Amino acid sequence: MKIINYNQSRFKVEGDELILSKLEEVKVLLHRPFEGGLKGVIVKKNESDWYAIFQCEAEKKPLEETSKAVGIDLGVDKLVVTSDGVVAENPKSFDKIEKNTKPPQHSLTWKKRGSKNYERPRNKLAKLHEHAKNLMNDYIHKITTRLVQEYDEIYAEYLGVRGMVEKGENKTLRKHILHSNFSLFTHHLSYKAS
Repeated sequence: MKIINYNQSRFKVEGDELILSKLEEVKVLLHRPFEGGLKGVIVKKNESDWYAIFQCEAEKKPLEETSKAVGIDLGVDKLVVTSDGVVAENPKSFDKIEKNTKPPQHSLTWKKRGSKNYERPRNKLAKLHEHAKNLMNDYIHKITTRLVQEYDEIYAEYLGVRGMVEKGENKTLRKHILHSNFSLFTHHLSYKAS
């Protein structure tokens, strides 16, 4: 993964084009308009694509007080169960791509590392994993945003994920624990609630 960080002075955005110093103009697909002043841009290359992450400085908008508190339980089958009965199922996005990863994974074992024939299935595999990761990240963002908007106080259990994985006897359960990404969930919840 490559990352380039531009501060306030070495870039500008004109319409749907991003102009970076010492580089050509790049067409960008903006998902939403900028809120506040544009302060920086991070250009990032993953296995599949280039991304521009724009940093804006905007006033923090306080959420409406709801005077409601909730406890949440994290799990593998049901990602979130709240104390007042709301359930968010675990989409298990990695399970959905698993059958598609087997052919390129098998193909990699017979290819010479670093060759073009090796890179093709490796890139396909990386794109599949990135897609599943993005689906899960998006789902977690939506759930945590909803929780923060609906409740003033949120109590979540502490999960010792490392211990659960190391001591788990069932390989499938260990895989689902890791792919449920509990730490990302608690991270998103904590920064959105503060």
